[in-house]
Amino acid sequence: MKLNLSRLNPHQREAVIHGSGPLLILAGAGSGKTNTMAHRIAYLLAEKNLSGHEILGLSFTNKAARELKERVLKMASPLVPEVRLKGLTISTFHSFCVKLI
Repeated sequence: MKLNLSRLNPHQREAVIHGSGPLLILAGAGSGKTNTMAHRIAYLLAEKNLSGHEILGLSFTNKAARELKERVLKMASPLVPEVRLKGLTISTFHSFCVKLI
């Protein structure tokens, strides 16, 4: 079973299947940033066989970070063994930086 990208627009799909390396998504409110990020992370887990500990998803608000994590787990859980989801870090910029310090 593969991750379904059919509901994404061309720009979102391009971001999801972006080659290797970091990806920064900048867009206005209501443009689908969280949805695109969730698909990107699920894509990396399901299609590129990355492990959770190799992925860092950052957002600005607690609400967005919580929603992002829920969406990723909903999409990836049926496609990825649970052991590969361990160590997945999805957080706010602030919370992540506090943990680093």
